[in-house]
Amino acid sequence: MTFHLSGNHRSKILALVTALWSADSLITLGASALPFGCEGEEKNCATAGCIFPPVTLRIPNASAIPTGEPMTITLCRSDKCLSGQFSLDNADASVPGSAHFTLPTNYTGREPDHADISINRSSGIDIQYTSPYLADGDRYTVTIENASGEELLNKETTVTYTKSYPNGPDCAPQCLQADVTM
Repeated sequence: MTFHLSGNHRSKILALVTALWSADSLITLGASALPFGCEGEEKNCATAGCIFPPVTLRIPNASAIPTGEPMTITLCRSDKCLSGQFSLDNADASVPGSAHFTLPTNYTGREPDHADISINRSSGIDIQYTSPYLADGDRYTVTIENASGEELLNKETTVTYTKSYPNGPDCAPQCLQADVTM
């Protein structure tokens, strides 16, 4: 489908998209649904969005995390931190020594930054982090403390994202992804 939009209509549509984005209502639509270029040039762009979650953080060894104790995990992307409590004995009975939860713990689906976390003492920690605000150089820190405040795990890494364009190199959105072992 090709649209022919005058500058006035184009600016109204861009203003609407910007307003929706700032209201955290627009996560994957992006500008790819608006197939026009600069100076009135037409573009034929598909409307595919980015694949989520864009960031996977893996920590291969979680054996230092005891079962049966309340723990606090803090996950930070640069200056944005998510924190919550878990216990490995809250785990699914079919997988002893494991836990699966989402941060923030009161996640409603509207928060732009969130993480799905799986912890297994034998296979490690797998974090699926989603945010529309990623930028090369983001620093990720994962810290786990016991109830006494003793730090049991502290891992940090800086990420350079892989960029992809699901609708072609001249079409939005630009998708950022990373798969990192810490």
